[in-house]
Amino acid sequence: MRPTRRTVWWLALLALLTAGSARLAADEPPAALTPAEEQLASLRAAWHDRPLVSLTAGEIGTGLDLMSVAGQERAHVHRSAVSSWIAPGLGHYINGERGASVVFAAADLALGVMSAILVARLLPPSVQSRNLNYLQSSCDAIRTRWRSLTPAELIPATVVGVSSALLSLTVRSLAAADARRAALDALGRGTVAFGPRPVGLPPLTPSQPTPQPCSSPAE
Repeated sequence: MRPTRRTVWWLALLALLTAGSARLAADEPPAALTPAEEQLASLRAAWHDRPLVSLTAGEIGTGLDLMSVAGQERAHVHRSAVSSWIAPGLGHYINGERGASVVFAAADLALGVMSAILVARLLPPSVQSRNLNYLQSSCDAIRTRWRSLTPAELIPATVVGVSSALLSLTVRSLAAADARRAALDALGRGTVAFGPRPVGLPPLTPSQPTPQPCSSPAE
């Protein structure tokens, strides 16, 4: 198999792992309810045995307001988790946890730097930067040097690269899960709060009579 084709297969596998990890990171456990969702659940339990026609306009308005706030809170939790998966620590920063933000960001940065150094050192000597000037050499010379390598020579660097990618996905998943927890804590403390939004229908206004032009009485 040609090196280019091997690279495509490795990138495709890494993309699948990345997509799966992002999907798992974005899924919240069903037991983790936001404050508005807990209030809405209590309200639904109180209304369980009541017929719909017995609800007053104020009670219906309260339910709609809670549904609006619950949707915004759930979107905030989801956004915090995805943000920390894309950039570890970002979701914590959004929710005011600066210490955790620095820890996750530093861990991801250190892992990336160490992985790059190890992969560069484990490459075959003929393609390392000290023996091949990538800035001044022609593309044909670089391509020829890489195509002369055997698959066995690339195994150490490949193993370290894939292992580092999996470790990075693990760190990002942990950061996303903890950012979800941070978002729920911020909502519970009230440091992050949302207000009800209108349903989206235009407000009802009383219709005004259309003025009629004055006319002289018929003779």
